[in-house]
Amino acid sequence: MKSIHSKQPVTSIVSLLPFLLIFLRRKVIYVCILLAVISLSSCFRDFYRTNTKSSIGHSAMTNLKSTKKYFIIHFPNIIKGLEQVSVSGDSISGKLVALTPEHSKNLYPNPQDNKNRVKAKYKKSALMEVHLYTNIAPKNNDSMYSALVSSFNRADVYELNKSATTSNHILSAVGIGVSAFFVGTFIAAAIACNCPQVYISDNGNYNFASGLYSGAFYSTLERKDYLPLTSLPGNAQDFSFKISNVKNEEQFINQVQLVQVNHVKGTNVLQDRYGRLFSYENTAPPLSALINTNVDIKNMVLQKDGKYYSFEDSRNKYGFSDLILKFNNPSGIDKAKLIIHARNSYWGGVLHKKFINLFGDSFETWKEK
Repeated sequence: MKSIHSKQPVTSIVSLLPFLLIFLRRKVIYVCILLAVISLSSCFRDFYRTNTKSSIGHSAMTNLKSTKKYFIIHFPNIIKGLEQVSVSGDSISGKLVALTPEHSKNLYPNPQDNKNRVKAKYKKSALMEVHLYTNIAPKNNDSMYSALVSSFNRADVYELNKSATTSNHILSAVGIGVSAFFVGTFIAAAIACNCPQVYISDNGNYNFASGLYSGAFYSTLERKDYLPLTSLPGNAQDFSFKISNVKNEEQFINQVQLVQVNHVKGTNVLQDRYGRLFSYENTAPPLSALINTNVDIKNMVLQKDGKYYSFEDSRNKYGFSDLILKFNNPSGIDKAKLIIHARNSYWGGVLHKKFINLFGDSFETWKEK
C-alpha cells in the first residue's frame, strides 16, 4: 500500500469497528436483568409494626404525649394531624391541622402484618406517629378539637420492627455480595477476553502491536477502537499488518480502515474514543503521584514496564485507595491534555481462565448459547 507523499511526517492509525464477539440469547439477558431488578428492589428495607389495639387508656395516652409522639386522627371522612396535644382526665384535646407530606405516607397500613414497609427518608417521621381512629366526625371542621379517649375504636402506635429490618439488611448485604462476585467475575471475564490482536510486519516477521476492543464481550458493547501504528518507519512505502485471535475464537469486525494524519514535525497524534484527533508535544511528567496521601510512586508511574498498582489499602475499611497526580500549572495556561499509557493486567486473563475451568466439559455448550 503506497503512502501519500507529503513534506510532513505521517502517523498511521488503524480504525476498526466490531459487530459482535460473543452472542448471548436475549432471553437470558432479560432474565438476568429482571432478577437483578427484583433483588435490588428488595434490598435494605425498613419495616414497622402498628401495634394495633381496639382501645387506648388514659395512662397510655399520657405516656405517648410525654414521648413527643405525633398524633394523627382518622375521622370518617378526613384525616388530620393533632398538635398542641393535652391529656386531661379521660379527654384528649388539641389543634387539628392538615397533614404534612412526611406524615402522609403511611396512613393505610395492614394491621395484621408486622412487616409494613417504610421508606428510609420517611422512617424518622413514621416511627413517631400514633394513629387514632374514630367514627365521630369533628364538629364544623373546627380547628380546636376535644374528645373522650374512650371514643377511639382503634389505636396504632408505630414502632420499628427490628427483627424483620435486621434480617432484611443481612440478607441484602449477602445478596449484594454474591451478586457483586458474579458481576465482577463476568466483567473480569469480559475485560480479559481474547480480543483481536494486531501484528505489524517487520521484514517478514510479525511483531505484536496491541489488542483491540478490550471488554467488548457481546453485541451491546460494539464500538470503534483506534490503534496508533507508531512502530512504522516514517519513510515506509508499503507495509502489512494482520489481525488475528486465538484458535477457535470468533470475532466480528465490520470495517478496517487505515487513517493517515499529516502533522507538524516533533508532535505526536492520538485519537480519543470518539475518533477526534489531537496532537501533543513536550509532555510534562507529574510532580508527584501520591497513594495513601503520603507515599509517592512517581518513579513507578513514569516507567513503561509490566508493574502495576492494585489500588488496595488495608487501612481503608473498603480496601480501596486513590492515586493522586499533581502537575505544575504554568502561568497563562488554561488548557491541558492528560495522556495515560495503561493496559489491563494479566491477572484478568488468569481470572478468566479460572472462570472458564469451572464449566468443565460444558464450556463449549455455554459459549454457543
